[in-house]
Amino acid sequence: DRLQHVLEQEKRRINKYYAVLFMDLDRFKVVNDSLGHNIGDLLLVESARRIRKCIRSEDTVARLGGDEFVILVEAMADAHQVVKIAERILRALAEPADLEGYKVFASTSIGIVLGDERYEQAEDVLRDADIAMYRAKRRGTGGYEIFDPVMLDSVISRLELEHDLRIAIDEGQFVLHYQPVVDLAAQRMLGFEALVRWNHPTRGLVMPGDFIPLAEEIGLIVPIGYWVMDEACRQIGLWQEKFPATPPMSVSVNVSPRQFVEKDLVEKVAGMLEKYCLPSGSLNLDIAESLIMEGSSNTTSLLARLDELGVHAQIDDFGMGYSSLGSLQTRLIEILKVDRAFIANLETDGVGLEVVRMIISLAHGLGMKVIAEGVETDRQMEMLAGLNCEYAQGYKIASPLDSREAVDWLGRLFDGSGGEFEIR
Repeated sequence: DRLQHVLEQEKRRINKYYAVLFMDLDRFKVVNDSLGHNIGDLLLVESARRIRKCIRSEDTVARLGGDEFVILVEAMADAHQVVKIAERILRALAEPADLEGYKVFASTSIGIVLGDERYEQAEDVLRDADIAMYRAKRRGTGGYEIFDPVMLDSVISRLELEHDLRIAIDEGQFVLHYQPVVDLAAQRMLGFEALVRWNHPTRGLVMPGDFIPLAEEIGLIVPIGYWVMDEACRQIGLWQEKFPATPPMSVSVNVSPRQFVEKDLVEKVAGMLEKYCLPSGSLNLDIAESLIMEGSSNTTSLLARLDELGVHAQIDDFGMGYSSLGSLQTRLIEILKVDRAFIANLETDGVGLEVVRMIISLAHGLGMKVIAEGVETDRQMEMLAGLNCEYAQGYKIASPLDSREAVDWLGRLFDGSGGEFEIR
């Protein structure tokens, strides 16, 4: 009500400069859950007390609900004065609070809207301040962000993308592309990695980096992941029949951490293998390095059950933290995939080569084989072969292919003698 009154004054040029600060206590839920609601309530009271000490008597501070506070400041000289208030509040709330013997730290994130004649409704001001606050929170706790109209455009675009993504699942707008993986020593075809694309009706082909993070955040990654797995199994079954080889071609699919902890993952995988009559070794699951680093009993048990189905686990985008891999039962991990960032540095300096050499040596010592991702040059192929890296994929071999292009690619490789392939 007070904000709407200020907006009316601004229209009549009575109150020409105002600002709204939207605050959210960082990690308040952690305090509530770990120390109890009584301590949480005391923290809110203490936070309110500190906030009031940072503002003038004529300014308005309110708690909207939960751990959200909003401040309305009026008759400000300039934006710098508003920023000084925000910084004062940040410093005040950063100090630990002594609550019934507990020392509690609870910083805050602040979104700021500077008064603008384009605003007519108080709800719009609060909306934009909220958007700026979440932008500040994403940048890290204990900071502030001043609203820019570009932020609203970004939120609207995100909401539209989320809406379109839900429709995409219902209407089957996703397609798979397949990137070949080859055996460097034998120069033979090993299989494919299945890569999902979104065939958007107006945006065209959308790459996974532009929608997978959103799908993970809003919980759609699980149905998308199962669709990818089912379609990849169907396709590799057709290719195994058309292009028989020993061992049969395999396909790798990415499994998100959220999908990996699904209770019926193993049952669903088993159902797909049976549905398409796939032999053992046909399906590989690329899992995040973080899941392996945890080394939990649940992870180990799940990997063991998948292994019994003949489904091999591969560590995807291998990077930091590999020194603790030995804590897991490594017999359950077939392959380690070296991230393309390491391969890109192979030719640049001696350090890049030594890092890749160390990773390959570590993997071999733990009984794993290695796939080098992002191989783009003849020299990289030669160096990897010299390091006894077993497998490679990348643009040097082939770019990701749609199903029709993949059939053509396989046709050119297939030599007609016992289902063997040779890279030409």
